[in-house]
Amino acid sequence: LVCKCTTDNGDNIYVYMTNDEYKEYFDSTAKVQQKGYLKYEEKMFDPMMQISGEKYDAFRLDPDIATTLGIKTLLVFIPPDAKK
Repeated sequence: LVCKCTTDNGDNIYVYMTNDEYKEYFDSTAKVQQKGYLKYEEKMFDPMMQISGEKYDAFRLDPDIATTLGIKTLLVFIPPDAKK
């Protein structure tokens, strides 16, 4: 699952996570689709949420996503309770 997010300074980033991570950490009522389906729904968080992740080359991670979205970089979500 890839989410287009807006940072606190107004920049757009793309965050990559599993369907289960999205449901657990962001929206437990979401009806997420399987890979290959495109469904967009804007979701606003108030207050804004802070997320962590690691920066990856989008094409190396998933060429289909990189090409479809025309992006070079993805932030791979790291759950807040993940051990470091």
